[in-house]
Amino acid sequence: MEGRRGRIIEPHDRRVALGLVREAVDAGASYRRACEILDINERTARRWRRQLQAGDGFEDQRKKSGGARRVPANKLTEEEKAQIIELLSSLA
Repeated sequence: MEGRRGRIIEPHDRRVALGLVREAVDAGASYRRACEILDINERTARRWRRQLQAGDGFEDQRKKSGGARRVPANKLTEEEKAQIIELLSSLA
């Protein structure tokens, strides 16, 4: 699974990986060793398993933040922008 930190692993691949981990553990391997072989962080695999058991699905939470961003508290309003333009225009 290519060991890069922060990579996005698709939901289908997560299910496959968890199935392989479960299969290895059932065959007598340790959870840690099964994760090492698949190049998955053990904590990540446990989080995926919790998400699956809780019914939260495997959608990557980072993808959800790609939509509308929150407006900064110090962003100028349209009225403030107009006042600045008016002021600068009067100075010219």
